Amino acid sequence: MRCSDIDRAEINGERLEKLWMEELAKKGPDKASFSRVIWRATRTRVIIGALTIMLSVSFSFAAPAFVMRQLLSDLSKGQMSLGYGMLLVAAISGMEFCRSMLFAVGWVTNYKTGVRMRGGALSLLYKKILKLRGLKDKTVGELVNICSNDGQRLFDACAIGPLLFGGPVVLVYGTIYTVFLIGPWALVGSATFLAFYPFMGFISRITTSLRRKCIAITDKRVQRMTELLNCIKLIKMYAWEKPFAKKISEIRKHERGYLERTAFVQSVSQSIAPMVPIVSGIFVITAHVMTGNDITATQAFTLVAIFNAMRFSLGVIPFAIKALSEVRVSLDRCKSVLLMEEIKEYPTKISNPHYMVVMKNASFSWDIDNANIEIIKDGRIDIEIKVNVPNGKDMSSKQSIDEKQKLQEDTDDNQSSSSPDRTLCDIDFTLEKGKIIGVCGSVGSGKSSLISSILGRMNLVEGRIGVSGSLAYVSQQAWIMNATVKDNILFEDFYDEKKYNDVIHACCLQEDIESFVSGSETELQYLSQCDGIIVLSNGRITERGKHDELMARNGDYANLITTYYTQDDNRDMEDDIRERINSIPGSPQPVTTNRQRTFSDSSQKSGSHRPGFNQQASVMSATSNKEEMKKAGKLMVAEEMGKGKVTFRTYWDYIQAAGGVIISGFAVLMFVLNIGIQTGSSWWLSYWLDQGGGNFTIPFPGNLSNTTNITTATVLSRNIRDNPDMNFYVTVYGLSVFAIVFLMLLRAIIFMKVTLHASSNMHDNIFSKILACPMEFFDTTPVGRIVNRFSADMDEIDVRLPGNMEIFLQNILMIIFALVSICYVSPWFLIALVPLVFFFVLLNKLFTACIRQLKRLDSVTKSPMISHVQASVQGISTIHAYGKSNEFVDKFHHLIDTNTVPYFLFVSSNRWLAIRLDIISACVIAVTGLLVIVNYESMTPAMAGMALAFSIQMTGLFQFSIRMAIETEARFTSVERLNHYSREVESEGDSIIKGQRPPNNWPSDGCISFKKLKMKYRDNLPLALKSVSFDVLPQEKVGIVGRSGSGKSSLGVALFRLVEPDSGSISIDNQDISTIGLHDLRSKLAIIPQDPVLFVGTIRYNLDPFKEHKDSDLWEALEKCHIKDTITALDSQLDSTVVENGENFSVGERQLMCLARALLRHSKILILDEATAAIDTETDSFVQTTIKEAFSDCTMLIIAHRLNTVLSCNRILVMEDGRVVEYDSPSSLTANPKSKFKMMLDAVESQQGML
Repeated sequence: MRCSDIDRAEINGERLEKLWMEELAKKGPDKASFSRVIWRATRTRVIIGALTIMLSVSFSFAAPAFVMRQLLSDLSKGQMSLGYGMLLVAAISGMEFCRSMLFAVGWVTNYKTGVRMRGGALSLLYKKILKLRGLKDKTVGELVNICSNDGQRLFDACAIGPLLFGGPVVLVYGTIYTVFLIGPWALVGSATFLAFYPFMGFISRITTSLRRKCIAITDKRVQRMTELLNCIKLIKMYAWEKPFAKKISEIRKHERGYLERTAFVQSVSQSIAPMVPIVSGIFVITAHVMTGNDITATQAFTLVAIFNAMRFSLGVIPFAIKALSEVRVSLDRCKSVLLMEEIKEYPTKISNPHYMVVMKNASFSWDIDNANIEIIKDGRIDIEIKVNVPNGKDMSSKQSIDEKQKLQEDTDDNQSSSSPDRTLCDIDFTLEKGKIIGVCGSVGSGKSSLISSILGRMNLVEGRIGVSGSLAYVSQQAWIMNATVKDNILFEDFYDEKKYNDVIHACCLQEDIESFVSGSETELQYLSQCDGIIVLSNGRITERGKHDELMARNGDYANLITTYYTQDDNRDMEDDIRERINSIPGSPQPVTTNRQRTFSDSSQKSGSHRPGFNQQASVMSATSNKEEMKKAGKLMVAEEMGKGKVTFRTYWDYIQAAGGVIISGFAVLMFVLNIGIQTGSSWWLSYWLDQGGGNFTIPFPGNLSNTTNITTATVLSRNIRDNPDMNFYVTVYGLSVFAIVFLMLLRAIIFMKVTLHASSNMHDNIFSKILACPMEFFDTTPVGRIVNRFSADMDEIDVRLPGNMEIFLQNILMIIFALVSICYVSPWFLIALVPLVFFFVLLNKLFTACIRQLKRLDSVTKSPMISHVQASVQGISTIHAYGKSNEFVDKFHHLIDTNTVPYFLFVSSNRWLAIRLDIISACVIAVTGLLVIVNYESMTPAMAGMALAFSIQMTGLFQFSIRMAIETEARFTSVERLNHYSREVESEGDSIIKGQRPPNNWPSDGCISFKKLKMKYRDNLPLALKSVSFDVLPQEKVGIVGRSGSGKSSLGVALFRLVEPDSGSISIDNQDISTIGLHDLRSKLAIIPQDPVLFVGTIRYNLDPFKEHKDSDLWEALEKCHIKDTITALDSQLDSTVVENGENFSVGERQLMCLARALLRHSKILILDEATAAIDTETDSFVQTTIKEAFSDCTMLIIAHRLNTVLSCNRILVMEDGRVVEYDSPSSLTANPKSKFKMMLDAVESQQGML
């Protein structure tokens, strides 16, 4: 079933975008209001919905005000005929049916409005995200949270907000009519209602403030969860689960504090709304009687019925206020995203067809302040220059390109003092068509920034840049979509079978198409084959020319080449790739390198190492065998979706999380007492009115002329003022107000504590379970799916589920007490109740199966949408470089529309049920009315009035309560989804095994022994390691080499027990590692990963998260890793901020900090997984020396993708197809002409000759 055209996200997004642009142009960024934009887009439909609701409220008021009053009046006079009575009862039922139909029309109108605004707002936000230059103060988690939760809050505001208009209408009706009914004391009730509105306004302000603070903390928690999941492999290898869990638990504890306050305020709000009519009735009747006035049963219960009719209209006000309060916060967050800085399309089109890239004196900055931004308009370049003039004001002007120079000359002095820090300065070069430019330099020299400037992701401070043709971009850190291999290769392009096969062939992916080998790298020896070379240093071009010319100058380039001494062990494959690519006509390629054997181009401010396929950019590939993925089929498993009813176990788990049966039962008891007292007040009023004035004696003179002859008579007074116990009745009736308020507050506190205790326990349980999951779970589950559990599903359990449960419990108890009261007045009602209950059960059975599945479909179709947002944010540079923003927007629109269908059906099906439940309510009114008419002689007017008042109270309330029950069950699917992870997902081994803990100084020697080890990553995959046996002596350095998929990284995976072996064993210092806890094992090992991982926080936190070392130790480690100068230059030095993914540092700088982190660990065994791939050769030489010196007493396993890192090892292990094929010293292997390692070295020597 497809989404209708008018409800599609694309159409509504375009409409909102147009209105937002008009708002910005009219008000400016500071005064622009996204709330006003939403109002302009929805006002017509909101007004229609509000008018329909107001008309529906009018019918709900007319039934008790006119028809019921007439019925009670005739009953009290004993003048009721059966036909006339039936006509009045039919009128009441008909009015209730009209109210129900109009109310349904209003709801559906609001639902449609909400669906359109939700889709439109998400579309607008997503398109904005793809235009962002950088995230700045936003995080991936925050953007994901906005898309997952704030869109829902916008829908709630559109759907529920218009219900706010029904309250004032019914208040005006009620005030006028009650004054007419009993006189001016009715204004006391109106005053109580009027006081309710400012009180709810006060509640709204408190709720808004609390929700704003709470959402900010929730965003932080989700962001930390996203970071943890993205880096879970490194966290497990370093045994950092506890400190990360502690940090997230602290955030959750802070979040819970605001959740408790918000929940209490909202609980009070939801409790007061239905309580106000009862309290108002008590105030009015008490004041009316205490001032000497009489009141009849007709007047009293007409008043009660009117106040009860007002109850529903007022009861939805807290929902409306809550929705509007929350959407204010959400719209402010949306506005903050919409005002974020976009990429400026400064690269101009080059008219000369012979040039692809041209830079003329171009300077670039990551900072936008005072930047000169080229703006393309009608094919003419305008430049906007912001200049700080002496009076302190900014002057902005737009000048054509020939006027810029003159203005620049006049303002150079002013601008020099305020210009932003320039990352690239005075870049001047031209890339001709068909040529290849190589870019090299040390870490932080500006190589990646140069590529970013061409991609348009930096700010052009001055100068000019032109780009012709389309761009292709291979980032330094691999970014892969959560999609099929084919989708990742095509990247939203049309499928051309021949072209697709040519690409597969050129990239040597025929045999291992599903092993996802990371990165596309080029050897430094290929510099000699480039048409031109650029050498960067500190953001400036220091040398340029061809290879031979630069070598003859003996400058920086020659020094870099001289220090280069070896090549890649994968040279044969990469040579093949290069030759095949060269045979395919293509565009010129600027390539960058920071070391003499590798090129890789990456935006400094973009990318992520794990957007969807965990194994691609993780520390060690968990799918390294190229044959494994072919036989395994899809890597990502489909998301689970429950079927049938929510099981009893789900409810039971929630009750247990809340504190058990006793605690949960006590919370329900508070509801019973609170609603019981409210119902009891009506019973007491009925009892009081039935007592009348009591029996008393009045004199009757026998002879009017003879006053001494007087007789007396005993009569029953109907004036309650004459009752001698009136003060007692009034006192009890008045004191019931205090009992109701006290129990309401007590109930709110207890319910808030119980429900949040349940959600917090569930959060902590699933969080600990996720941390303990094996890597197989993370390799087969997209991060977005897990994040959805901790964002959308937790939001359901924290906020929405408690609210639904509270309203359900409150209303269902009111219905139960009302039905019991009616049955007490007329036991014959039980006979009529049987078919009504049967019809309800049948209706419920037909409906609930549908509503549950629709809710599950809503949850399941929402996860891909969240995953798409997360992956898009992480791969925004690649998406922008390839010009695929429109394709990604189209895919997002499709995902939203796919989710809109089950979501709209879910909410609309509630209306379907509501109409049918209102029919049952109308039948209840009809049956009650008929019973009253038939038995009016045997019941008092007060009892009849009470029965009718309760039956009318059930209209609206009944369908709303049953809908709440079904919606509550549907929201329990979020509990079900969390329980799936906590119950069904397996855990890895114990963290600590008591009684089998190794000694504190273990391992003391660092001896490693693999014995006939067999391992596979999943049950349906072939073996990745096949009877691997070898020994590593203490302090020995072993290099591990082999082609991609040979099993190199699998050795590290097995050593850290990220995957448990099928058979065989690994021993460290004669201790079988399978017999000790994972924490005891992993905390004693150290790894320097291929992909550098930094966490949000400070440099100090990234180096020493446990705070175990002194500052002097940190500085010493940084100095050994040759990054001390870089950190010293920062304002806050060790306390300098590290943003998400460490994107405020270059990849090389991140890698050096990871090396310093490993130095501080002081482990006896160290694993290096090509740890220096992202740094220049000179720094690499220093680092290699540092590793040899700092880890001289350590056993080292060097998992090498290049041979230069293993030539000095004690022994070399050659892997092939999961087996050890060679294991000996380098000298022994090189002496054997048939050695595979010897063949690699021979290939290296032939390549060196080319240099």
